[in-house]
Amino acid sequence: MSIRRIPSRAHVAWNYAAWVLPFRAMRRRVLVLRYHAIGRPEDVAAYASPGISVTRERFDAQVGFLTRHYDVIDLDAAAARVAGEDTPRRPGVVITFDDGYRDNFEHALPVLRKHGATGTFYVVAGSVWPGPALWTVRLRHIVPRADGSVRDLTRKLRALPADLRERELRELAARAGRDDGAGSRIMMDAAEIKAMVEGGMTIGAHTLTHPLLPEVPEAEARHELVAGRATLEAIVGRPVTHLSYPNPGDGAQHDASVRAAAREAGYVSATTSTGGILSRSSDPLAIPRVGVTPGFQERLLFRFLGER
Repeated sequence: MSIRRIPSRAHVAWNYAAWVLPFRAMRRRVLVLRYHAIGRPEDVAAYASPGISVTRERFDAQVGFLTRHYDVIDLDAAAARVAGEDTPRRPGVVITFDDGYRDNFEHALPVLRKHGATGTFYVVAGSVWPGPALWTVRLRHIVPRADGSVRDLTRKLRALPADLRERELRELAARAGRDDGAGSRIMMDAAEIKAMVEGGMTIGAHTLTHPLLPEVPEAEARHELVAGRATLEAIVGRPVTHLSYPNPGDGAQHDASVRAAAREAGYVSATTSTGGILSRSSDPLAIPRVGVTPGFQERLLFRFLGER
């Protein structure tokens, strides 16, 4: 192991100890887990970072472990639990997914149903197939993954209004002599999203086009929140009241203005990428989550949860 990784790994271990060990002894707190893609790393690499993916086999083992040792619940039940409105038998865990990749339908849904578990899937509404694939997917299609500019381009594009981001993607594709990847069949379609709901899952919103909400104009942010919700409600035929703020970064995904806009748009909860445990004192529009990533972090997290 590289010496440079030791402080980082020590910090992760300290956080897990601080969050997870008390959680295991407090049944009115809830651990919200954050997943993205499920599949083999070599397959996922074509459309998302393998660093945000978990293999189907490992996900199967994780869900099996969680259902044996914890109450796997949805966000509504989690809110009731932390408010003291039920009598929990075991600590609660909520399983969530961001973005709306088709692999969620192909791999995650069958695993969850196999174990009698539920999950919440936050979908980028404007990228529901046959709409254009999520812009982060298209950027990976246009720019070689070995190109160090991808990270800088991602930071630039996520802060742009949707129309400017689309123009930038088209120009990048033209300069690279490639198509822009908009037609890639990577995201779920409406039928698959409906099947998720029919299978006992919750569909939440992940905005309309996946911008970094605090960095786009306020009117654009409000449109992203309102239109994203309305588009998904038209698909599932029921209210969509749960939101996940897009893009990574502790605290950078939302601010007071964004949270107020989310509340005005009708959301009752919003999850973040900030680590921690959901408790009675948590802001329902800034719910902490713990990411599940392959390798050291994932193994350590589940070790702290009691997996052997």
